[in-house]
Amino acid sequence: MNAHRWTFNPWILGVVWLATTCGGVISGQTMLQPPVAPQRPHVLTEHNVERNDPYYWMNQRDDPELLAYLHAENEYTDAMMSDTQFLRTQLFQEIRDRIPQADSTVPYPENGWAYFIRTLADKDYPLLCRQPISANEQALDNATVLLDINQLAQGKPYCDVASMEVNPQGKILAYSVDFQGRRIHSIWFRDLDSGLDLDERIENVAEHVIWASDGQTLFYCRQDPETLRIYQVYRHRLGTDPAEDQLVYEERDDEFNLTIDQTRSKKFLLIIAEQTTSSEVLFLPADQPEGQWQVFEPRTRDHEYSIDHLGDEFVILTNWQAENFRLMSCRGDTTSRDQWQEVIPHRPETLLEDFELFDRWLVTGETRQSQTRLQVWDRSGSPDHQVEFDEPVYVAQLAATEITGTDWLRFEYTSPTTPPRTMEYHLAEKSTRVLKEQALGGGFDRDNYRCLRLWATARDGTAVPVTVVHHREVQADGSAPGYVYGYGSYGLSME
Repeated sequence: MNAHRWTFNPWILGVVWLATTCGGVISGQTMLQPPVAPQRPHVLTEHNVERNDPYYWMNQRDDPELLAYLHAENEYTDAMMSDTQFLRTQLFQEIRDRIPQADSTVPYPENGWAYFIRTLADKDYPLLCRQPISANEQALDNATVLLDINQLAQGKPYCDVASMEVNPQGKILAYSVDFQGRRIHSIWFRDLDSGLDLDERIENVAEHVIWASDGQTLFYCRQDPETLRIYQVYRHRLGTDPAEDQLVYEERDDEFNLTIDQTRSKKFLLIIAEQTTSSEVLFLPADQPEGQWQVFEPRTRDHEYSIDHLGDEFVILTNWQAENFRLMSCRGDTTSRDQWQEVIPHRPETLLEDFELFDRWLVTGETRQSQTRLQVWDRSGSPDHQVEFDEPVYVAQLAATEITGTDWLRFEYTSPTTPPRTMEYHLAEKSTRVLKEQALGGGFDRDNYRCLRLWATARDGTAVPVTVVHHREVQADGSAPGYVYGYGSYGLSME
């Protein structure tokens, strides 16, 4: 979720317009000429059709001529925008001043520890920290730093740590680091008792890693070296040569991409194969890392499904005979589709998007009437209640919760007038508490703004949702000028 989606500052919009307009006029008076990329005929043949791509040569990332051309583009841009440098610096500084330079995420409990990410005012990269769950959550300064990414980044032109997974015993940290900026990672291992990295490395892999229950076996993915499609899953055992790692699954259909995960119960590891309209899941008992992966339900065209597990059953989110998805369940020894039992039926007016399992509860993330909603059910699928919010327009999304026996649901919340929050909701008492709200600089005061939801009727009769945000001193009657914005993509349309 884009935390800055709802940021709205009319003054900034006016300044951006001024910078764009004046920059164009002034720059138009110069005699600078933009660099022109040379064309080189290159014929491509697909499906018995030939087409010429004169810029095909530009797909060679390290070609000296391509790099020289990109540098020339940058120099031309700098020259054309030189008259706006002062204004751009002001804008950048204002944006920077609105972002806390020292901050921490809400601690996340796992296996007796509370993990969180910390940023420091004088550092470019964050720190992964932890402390015992029993420790005072307010005393985060006494936590142990497991990984300081600033140290990794020293002397490197680029550094990204994508995955950080501690084994179930809390002793070894596996993390994937990319020093190239191409999503090609190396997996490093750190002994958390000594704080030192082990000698073994796994090179040229994707970012995803998961541990088996033994804390010694790790599963990871590899990409196709040309397309970077993730298509292989390997098994590695600590202390062994990565060159001897076992390939456990290979996706041969180049339309499908792989990810790996584990279930909420921690009893099963998952390989998830997905393309645009179809998916397939393989599962393996986490305590049998050298066992045989099994297909949960074979892929079929236009069937999308995902699974989770808790207690003695799998729960399946599926669009099988359900355009807006429904929830079903089955036992672990009968995963074929003809054995699935319906838990939450298909509802034509509601898109079922996500779910979270608890020992006593089932919570779904849904969209109805263009509004995200959190619906609480008992584990049998009987509706209990909906989580209520006091704003007419908002986004509420389920967040991972490690403890299944709790009555506290964790979720992320934001609205056009409320900065992003991490919140918890007591499922039995129906009470809400704010764990953290993103701090905003610049004197923002949510009480200065109003938000309302309107509906506009399209020419074909379709009701189109419209969100209106305005200053409390401005009347929302059409007399004031408005900034209109519309966006829709990837199934996550925002008004």
